[in-house]
Amino acid sequence: MINPENIESVAVIGAGVSGLQVANLLLKEGKDVTVYEKCDDIGGTWRKGYDDYGLQIGRNLYRFCEPGFVRQEVEPYCKATKLLEYIKSYAELTNVMKVVKLNKEMVSLGQDQKSGKWILKFSDGQVIEKDFVVIATGQFVDPKPLPVGAKDGSTCEIDNLHSRDFGDASVVKGKRVVVTGIGKSGIDCAVLAVRNGAKSVTVLSRKPYYLAGRKIFNLIPMEWVYYSRVGGWIIPPDYNAGFASRALHKLFFPLKWMIFRMIEWEMKFSNGPHYSNLGIQYVPFPESAFLNGGQVIVTPEFGELVDQGVIDVKFGSIQSYDGNAILFSESNGSLVEVSADFVVNATGYNRSYDYFELDVKSKLDLQSDGLWLYRRILPATGIDNLAFVGCECVTFNTIESSFFQSKWLAEAISGRMPLPSSEECLKDVQKLKNHYRKICPRAPHLSGEAVPLRSVIDTYLQDMGISKYRKYKSGYPILGILSEIFQYYTPADYEDLASAKASS
Repeated sequence: MINPENIESVAVIGAGVSGLQVANLLLKEGKDVTVYEKCDDIGGTWRKGYDDYGLQIGRNLYRFCEPGFVRQEVEPYCKATKLLEYIKSYAELTNVMKVVKLNKEMVSLGQDQKSGKWILKFSDGQVIEKDFVVIATGQFVDPKPLPVGAKDGSTCEIDNLHSRDFGDASVVKGKRVVVTGIGKSGIDCAVLAVRNGAKSVTVLSRKPYYLAGRKIFNLIPMEWVYYSRVGGWIIPPDYNAGFASRALHKLFFPLKWMIFRMIEWEMKFSNGPHYSNLGIQYVPFPESAFLNGGQVIVTPEFGELVDQGVIDVKFGSIQSYDGNAILFSESNGSLVEVSADFVVNATGYNRSYDYFELDVKSKLDLQSDGLWLYRRILPATGIDNLAFVGCECVTFNTIESSFFQSKWLAEAISGRMPLPSSEECLKDVQKLKNHYRKICPRAPHLSGEAVPLRSVIDTYLQDMGISKYRKYKSGYPILGILSEIFQYYTPADYEDLASAKASS
């Protein structure tokens, strides 16, 4: 999987927050690192998007862990423009920018069978060799084909674009707008259309989602649910949890069931939109809000606009297109005609592995539900010196999660963290697949909400021989234990790890 003694030159593909962090840590290890970015600027997903897009989590949770960056003050739910400035300052001050090559699109990646070196081919015709390759292209690479397909195969003649390209929302003024998809991007684009004077706004989605606000009962921050130990305790244990964790889960299952019911009730009746008024039925526990990638942090006014009738939400499937009309089959079986002058497709992205040469791609063992990796980083199928950082994460993908993947990889490449045998890694990956295919049958590989971030980070820390308990302070045992259990973690809790220098 990794041969530390043969690694000197490293290619990092992608200059988003993942690529920049892994490059920074490998430069500290003394490696010859080059970052290749296909666009004309760094920043990844924050480089381009719909008008006014930004964070859906608190700014204190989306920071670099390094001293000088982890405590910078930025508004809580800041916009992409501010984030891009922050990311660029990181690249400059860590000197990573010096090894970034822009406008370098890799079109082919193969491995020499004799030397084991990687052969990278670029769109400008250049061919280079590297000892190790890190894919850090992120989860939002290839927008899904436009427009959303109709069941009868009819062609959409309505003006349409992907949400990523909805950079000027003023184009919808006076138009009948349809947004396909009700994830965060779909919600934001629907609200943008209203703000910019659309004549009408309709959101079409295949199924309803739980929509989480920024606070539970307008009191408890959602960060507490996603980033604290007690919040993670509510969710079923991760695939590699020990006997004690699984036993406690079964013991406290009735209490967890009650907590889930309260959170689901709050999502349905407090945050809005009040889907209960639309006769929507929700899937019961355990396939509930947090287990099938359903919830998003709602743009605050979305629920109000739906309840007021300003935004119309329909669930079902597109049957056909006919001129400026979309024939839509609702979940209750009725057919409705939705008129539209403009369609914003917010149905997400596809992941592509077409740049791999066929022999490498066949070894990756791609499954219908994705690419399964050891520790969500390394292929365990006989491919050496290849890693994925920040693009195959089955959890919330933040700067923090990318940092720990990068840190883990740097420790492995340096040789300080020995890896298990290939057979053990394969068994671990199979265990991972079985677990998520069981608890998240709708989307096992992409179901971020099924995994408490703490569990993933704790595993990386354990592998590296570092204590996972960061809030416990000596001399204050009771306060330390309470803080460890109830306070949610932020990147500031790992500042010392980011500042630590590489050691031989």
